[in-house]
Amino acid sequence: MIIDPVSVPDGKLFVAAAPLLKESEVMRAFEALYGFCGKATRLHSERDVNYLIDSEQGRYILKITNQAEPSERTSVNTDVLRYLNSTAPDLPIPSLVVSKRGDYQSFVDFGDGGKTAVRLFEYLDGIPLEKAHQNERLYRRLGSVLGRIASILATYKHADMYYPLLWDSSNVHRLTDLVPCLPIPDSQSIIGDCLRCFEREVMPRLADLPYQMIHNDANLNNVLVCRHTQGEIVGLFDFGDMVYAPAINEIAVAASYLVRGREDLMPGLAALLKGYKRYYPCDFTSIRLLPDLIMARHLTTILVTNWRASLFPENAKYILRNNAGAWRGLAVIRDFDRTTLNNMMEDIMHEVG
Repeated sequence: MIIDPVSVPDGKLFVAAAPLLKESEVMRAFEALYGFCGKATRLHSERDVNYLIDSEQGRYILKITNQAEPSERTSVNTDVLRYLNSTAPDLPIPSLVVSKRGDYQSFVDFGDGGKTAVRLFEYLDGIPLEKAHQNERLYRRLGSVLGRIASILATYKHADMYYPLLWDSSNVHRLTDLVPCLPIPDSQSIIGDCLRCFEREVMPRLADLPYQMIHNDANLNNVLVCRHTQGEIVGLFDFGDMVYAPAINEIAVAASYLVRGREDLMPGLAALLKGYKRYYPCDFTSIRLLPDLIMARHLTTILVTNWRASLFPENAKYILRNNAGAWRGLAVIRDFDRTTLNNMMEDIMHEVG
């Protein structure tokens, strides 16, 4: 099924293949920009090119942004990271490394006549949360990291921060045109019904929530825990999907990857919110919408990954890595009736205080 990328928000970026670059070209640009050399290892990614750089100066992540990403968005992303780094340098997030010229982002012509944004990040050491022993203590600490970021970004403003984003699950109803990409008619019917329900019953209620920039992608591979104790959150990275959205959607996105069964929903959400509310207030209006926003993230994951996998079959395994989990998570949310979910959210609100 061919989808017109104009019919979905931010669609043109997501039909653009990752840049085709030779490692020798990349390293020449790297050495010219930063003044030292190192060994480069290509990392998995969808639309950008990322390298792990091992050097005598340390370990770094070199990010070469897809040219299809508007430069204004890249600049907002860079500005947010600088803002967080300067406001709370102890946060476990990547620090940007300045070039020899003192730039936090540089633009390089790799021979195609275009200008490609290049940035260097300090490396965060740890193991992905996906591979760690997960427990409510870790969830609470992740909630604290997300709450601290939310409290700092609550007052953050930038003229270009109101861009549309395909991964903005608080606007998942805008992805209706992607439903035909689903391979099974029954799945198309299920997802279509969910999208209509979200637009009809949830969207009107989101207007009452506080909005701000959020990280928007605290999935199990973007969160790092201490390699030795597995008891501390030591990294949250990949700020590439930041978006202006309801603040509480940060918790919904994280929960969509942590809640894997019916019995996990209440304890998992309660643990995340206990940590989050230490730094950022959220009322019952926001908490009551969490199941709907978790569902919205699952819908977004299912739709976007199926579409992207059809566009780039050679990278389908990586693109679809969270697809099966999203279907399981969607089934968990849909298995509850509305009254039970409302009562559960009330219990969580009383528990977290």
